[in-house]
Order: sequence, then C-alpha cells, then structure tokens
Amino acid sequence: VHGKFKFSGSLDSTRIVTLCMDNLPLIAVVLEEGEVRVLINGQKQESKGTPLNDSLSAFSMRYETLINQFEDLEHIQNQGYMNGENMDSINAILQTRQRELLIKEDELVTSFISANFDNCLGPYVFQLATSNYKYPVLVPWIEALMTKATEKFKNAPYVKEYMGVAQQNQEIMTGVK
Repeated sequence: VHGKFKFSGSLDSTRIVTLCMDNLPLIAVVLEEGEVRVLINGQKQESKGTPLNDSLSAFSMRYETLINQFEDLEHIQNQGYMNGENMDSINAILQTRQRELLIKEDELVTSFISANFDNCLGPYVFQLATSNYKYPVLVPWIEALMTKATEKFKNAPYVKEYMGVAQQNQEIMTGVK
C-alpha cells in the first residue's frame, strides 16, 4: 500500500530473488538476515540495508555508469556527424574510448565476481555476464576467472552447468569431439 511492503519469515540460506510487479522484473534483492530497504523510482533502483544488498547495489551503480558511458559514445559519434567533423578522427577517438570502457567493464565484473566467489553474488553476476552469449563459450575472461575460482563457486549450479556445456562446445569447435 502506498509503495510500502514487508516480507518476513525464516531463511535457511541466503538467496538472490527478483522483485516483480505485475510480472515485470524490477530489481534483484538478496534475501539475507536483516532489514532490506528497496528504493524504486524514476532515477534509480537499489536494495540496501544488509551487507550483500549494499555490495550488489554499489556494483550495479558502477556498472550502470559504464553502460551510460558506452551509450554516450554513440551520441558523440552522431554529434560529430551532424557538426560535419572528420569522422575518421572521431571514430578513432571513439574506438580508443570503447576499448578503455571494455577494459573497465572486464575489471569491474571479474573483480566483483572474484570478491564474491563464496556467496550468492559471484554466481549471480557470472550468470548476468554470460547471459548475453548465444551459447556457453569459454572466452579469455572466463578462463582466467576459473583459474582462481574457489570450489564453492565452480560448484554453484549455474556455473557448473555453464562450464560443462562451454567445455563441450569448445571440444566440438576445435574438432576434439
């Protein structure tokens, strides 16, 4: 009522859930011991109040900033075109900026997953990061991540399934299978 709600009950484990309204997913929330405050408005969405929710919210804000910077690149390109600027030089600058942003994105995602190997956040962000692939693949950032991953992370259901299928796909693509 009036934008306020309350969940209560006992937890047997910490989980990430998606808060939905009318079957529309709104925000990921970590169900853990403590009081979680969820804010959803036109400017931002965040869940805070517990350690894992605070961590996920901070990560999401940093990631969203990077996504906005990626989107700004297209705006800068269009602006250069409309102003009659030399598009070769504009595109060279934008390609450099895009590479820099990709490196920042890779560092942000892999460092967050690594810092959260042994809780629900690591596998959750791994799932988000790999969901854009058409099929499970072993790309360099995943291979590097898995060399330092803990057994708990490697055995998380989604991670384990993804890695198994990705390994099979790689064997098919390289002719081993």
